[in-house]
Amino acid sequence: MPDAFTHLNVASSASMRYGTAHPPALAERAAELGMDMLALTDRDGVYGAVKHVRACEQAGIRPILGADLAVAAPDGGRITALARGKRGWASLCRLITAAHATGTRGVPSVTPDSVAEHADGLVILLGPGSDVGLAAADHHLQRARRLLDRWRAIADVAIELVDHYGPGRHRQATALLRLATETRTLAVLTNAARYPRAADAEVAHVLDEVHRRRPGVGGTPVPAVSQAYLKSGEEMAAVAERLCGPDRTAARRLLAHTRALASSCALDPAADLGLGRPHLPEFPDARDRLWRACGEGLTRLGLHRDQRARSRLARELEIIEGKGFSSYFLTVADIADRIRARGIRCSIRGSGAGSLVNHLIGISAVDPLAHGLLMERFLTESRSGLPDIDLDVESARRLEAYDAIFDAYPDAACVSMMETYRARSAIRDVGAVMGVPPHEVDRLAKMFPHIRARQIRAACDDLPELRAGGLDGPSASVLFQMAERLDGLPRHTALHPCGIVISDSSLRDRTPLEPGAIGYEMTQFDKNDVEEMGLIKLDVIGVRMQSAMTHALSEVRRTEGKKVDIDASATQRAEASTPVAGGPSVSAVQRVRSASAGGGTDASATQRAEASTPVAGGPSVSAVQRVRSASAGGGTDASATQRAEASTPVAGGPSVSAVQRVRSASAGGGTDASATQRAEASTPVAGGPSVSAVQRAGGTGIRDDDLVTIIADDPATYAMIRDSRTLGCFQIESPGQRELVSRLRPAGLGDLIVDISLFRPGPVNSDMITPYIAVRNGEQPPEFPSPALSDVLTETGGVVIFHEQVINVLHAMTGCGLDQAEAMRRRLGTDEGKEKVREIFTGLARDCGHPEDVVERVWEIIAAFGAFGFCKAHAAAFALPTYQSAWLKRYYPAAFYAGVLTHEPGMYPRRAILDDARRFGVPILGVDVNASDREWRMERTDGGVWGIRAALADVKGITDAEVEAITAGRPYFSLPDFANRARPARDVLDRLVRVGAFDALYHIGADPTAPSRRDLLLQAGAVERAGRRALGGGQLPIGLVEETSAGELPEMTMAEEVQTELEVLGYDASRHLLGCYAELIAELVSHHGAVLARDLHRARPGEDVLVLGVKVATQTPAVRSGQRIIFTTLDDATGLVDLTFFESVQDRCAATVFGSWLLAVRGRIRRVGGSGLPTINATHAYDLDELSQAWTDGGRESLHAHLGAAAPSSPLTGVGGRRIRYANGYELSTYADISPAGADSAPRKLWHASPGSSGR
Repeated sequence: MPDAFTHLNVASSASMRYGTAHPPALAERAAELGMDMLALTDRDGVYGAVKHVRACEQAGIRPILGADLAVAAPDGGRITALARGKRGWASLCRLITAAHATGTRGVPSVTPDSVAEHADGLVILLGPGSDVGLAAADHHLQRARRLLDRWRAIADVAIELVDHYGPGRHRQATALLRLATETRTLAVLTNAARYPRAADAEVAHVLDEVHRRRPGVGGTPVPAVSQAYLKSGEEMAAVAERLCGPDRTAARRLLAHTRALASSCALDPAADLGLGRPHLPEFPDARDRLWRACGEGLTRLGLHRDQRARSRLARELEIIEGKGFSSYFLTVADIADRIRARGIRCSIRGSGAGSLVNHLIGISAVDPLAHGLLMERFLTESRSGLPDIDLDVESARRLEAYDAIFDAYPDAACVSMMETYRARSAIRDVGAVMGVPPHEVDRLAKMFPHIRARQIRAACDDLPELRAGGLDGPSASVLFQMAERLDGLPRHTALHPCGIVISDSSLRDRTPLEPGAIGYEMTQFDKNDVEEMGLIKLDVIGVRMQSAMTHALSEVRRTEGKKVDIDASATQRAEASTPVAGGPSVSAVQRVRSASAGGGTDASATQRAEASTPVAGGPSVSAVQRVRSASAGGGTDASATQRAEASTPVAGGPSVSAVQRVRSASAGGGTDASATQRAEASTPVAGGPSVSAVQRAGGTGIRDDDLVTIIADDPATYAMIRDSRTLGCFQIESPGQRELVSRLRPAGLGDLIVDISLFRPGPVNSDMITPYIAVRNGEQPPEFPSPALSDVLTETGGVVIFHEQVINVLHAMTGCGLDQAEAMRRRLGTDEGKEKVREIFTGLARDCGHPEDVVERVWEIIAAFGAFGFCKAHAAAFALPTYQSAWLKRYYPAAFYAGVLTHEPGMYPRRAILDDARRFGVPILGVDVNASDREWRMERTDGGVWGIRAALADVKGITDAEVEAITAGRPYFSLPDFANRARPARDVLDRLVRVGAFDALYHIGADPTAPSRRDLLLQAGAVERAGRRALGGGQLPIGLVEETSAGELPEMTMAEEVQTELEVLGYDASRHLLGCYAELIAELVSHHGAVLARDLHRARPGEDVLVLGVKVATQTPAVRSGQRIIFTTLDDATGLVDLTFFESVQDRCAATVFGSWLLAVRGRIRRVGGSGLPTINATHAYDLDELSQAWTDGGRESLHAHLGAAAPSSPLTGVGGRRIRYANGYELSTYADISPAGADSAPRKLWHASPGSSGR
């Protein structure tokens, strides 16, 4: 029999820094206690509501929802609002929205008036923290009665009784009970629960102390905390009897009233919350409009006579209509059009590229028919939930894309997320509470990789770099123990980086909204919960590479007055075909149709000229108008030459030829820039001979007077990729990718699709890379596990790489439909699911007549692939920007580097990109007050070569207003002139001087009579003092002062200049840092076997070498063996050196690798596949500064001794910790990276450190 008691006031972990347990743990505990209903009443919102409802469903419990809300001054206190039915839920959502719309962000509050406005369907609990309860606690019973009367006049209310046995608590509860009796107000009993069990009180105590930020963690929790758990019905009956005294009837009545109120507030998830069904924007005649748009797309793309396309379209539309998703597709297409209309590059990513409908209505430029992509990987008849379409836009203009959406769809909001405690944040908060000095807390936190808080103490034992850190003291032990208790608990809400929900007009009745940090409203539900609520979630992802390419294109246009179109090249590829992995050739036209093209417009808008298509319920907009407004970096389409003779009326104006329209397309910079003005200039490329611009244009694109277009499969671009000169290029710049492209040797877009897909855990774990490359390079013939799979696997030489291939393998071997095959593929990620799929697969495959050994072999391949691998549609969408970025680097290197350095799209820090630019022959020009802009710019040097000018925004501490003032006031004629008119802060002025921003103005370095930077620093001080005198103590405006005499102070040394640049800019702009170690490096090369990066290709596999350089990256990615392996990249000014530290050497190396910036490393040369890049299996690591000191102190002998000294030993060796084993046998170290490389890169860091890396 169910426990008769129901808890009506329960906080989960979604009550930030208050609740201690996630909703499922609370529901599980209630079920254990035999309860059949449970409320969730989190503070300030319903963040955990959906998870609570689903957890209650799973536990067989009826959910109740409410919120604990603060009441604004002067009334003060807190109330709890419970929702009754659908109307009550809508009122609760709107009340919470109103609470967050007033006052300070993050401090929501209601007023009696706002409660009255949204009282329909709500029950207000007035508990010990309400104004009524506080008055009762202070013995002001008449005031309590007056306040109660006011609440009763505006809403249904109940008095909430809570007795936690603390001082004054019982007296307050009995006073409230007496007040309820006297006024005939409903009274209910709660325990104001914050955690499931009494033993969890300590966590609540820690959270309270963290919240208050005062010392005192530890000790016995105070009673108010220690009693706030989910008590059993028996325990709550005892509380009732304690409150009611000898009157047992009153106690039973109190419990009965509590249960009655709970029953009236229990919600039906489907009927009351709308869970389980989509709530889509209203599109009149959505089905007909989608059919019409797809039909126009077939005609426009020349597919209207293609029976395969027509059959595929009919099948897709049948699925879409059957699931009621027509308006979903129309909404996303309209949003993509609106984003492009603002000149923003926009393209699709993910499995949505596999849908022909998405291709036909302009969401995706990827042709799924040309690439063998499957709708079923994206959407099937049997799959529950909404499909997921992701749009990539320029990161620098992501908020403009948001504006395009919110302007058109008022019922839209951003998705929220909860930032939870991990090791570093938990150590910081608990350390602050314990009174640990801030610098020590910072040091402790940064020693740890980005791991779970619960792993802190285990990591101290498991990781060599932490074992060497002296973390075993008693105070650290207490801190770590407390920090672990916070694991996974939310710290605060935040705006999801890309998720937006779009709904019908009922949005505000189904989710509360609150203002986000950047001004957009956000739901109180995370990305999973909004899908449960049936809301469209559209990920609008800011991609830095899209911004970098746009910037590069705009720089070429600015400096050369030409346009470069990196999206419109289909007409050049019509006759070309490229073999893929030994399989049948795929025509270049097909491949271009599949290119994402940054979402550039589709192929030939003139075929749509006569058709008008309504957009977002507004007036019809002709297709030509939509193409004219298309964005994006590819604003032009691919068929201008076919339209050259045609004139099309535009918006009622005179006809404009297609060629003219292509020339004038804004394309968000996507079609700007050409090489024709470079005809007379020669630019060194990749260190080789100069290549004239005309020659390059003729070899790389189709050129007229205004336009240069990228050409597909450019041999020189692919040669650069095969040589692994891909730093800064999209998707192919990491050490592992640079090694892979050197082995795979791509020659076309299809090869890049394979490359992007191969560099994933599935193919790595299944050992698919080596056999694929062997077939790809003709070293062995393709082998197929079954003749039935020859068509499926021909493209990749018999090797399974893509998700789509797994689906087709299951389909071909079993005869099941693609829908069922995709359902089986999705179940391979768990042991239970994999076993079930094995049973189904082997049974069906045998029934189809396949031999037993073939069935087993194919199953082994499927099982090894598991749920890993990569979606081919996603890879196809990524391959084009990969090629585009590489092409730009090959032919417009200065523009490319300017874009990459401005927007930082990759994993490497700016200083590594600058070193690569130097090796590519691009001069680096420092910060200059008369030449630098906010962003990195192309600038022609005195020698006629295009260089890149450092950005003002890189100067530490400079504000946007100061940058704007500097650029607006140019030119400047002296430092006083600059200070007087630009008016920067004094520290900014000093930094500009120190990094050489006035060198050109004063001819420093060129004129021996010029003042030094130290002289200018003195002058800056004099300027400031003169300004203060002029204003009677005010700092600005600064008056002009007499120029400082030249040569009074010595110039900064080279080492000082480089150190200053690193400190102020975050990179060494004037010269490579290792120039300061020239003598030491010469000694190491001459007498200690050191080898520079440029010479490593001469070293034999297995040869022992010493390398050195500046650390630019550390990673600990997941690897097949399950080990935690440290991959490190050094830069020695001649190139990059990639290092591997296996677990066996980390005990002596890890602390140095993570703790030092300048490194010397000894190890053995390794090459993969013979032609692969040389990498080094490291055996020893040294701090280069320590070697420098040894060289300075004792010369060669001291240096030799230092290099030969053994590292201190540890009683523990290697890397400990458990391994996570997946269903397909894949193992993962708990300390391996779980985020993509570069995901957490900070803008001013001097090296990239992945989440699995310890240290800064």
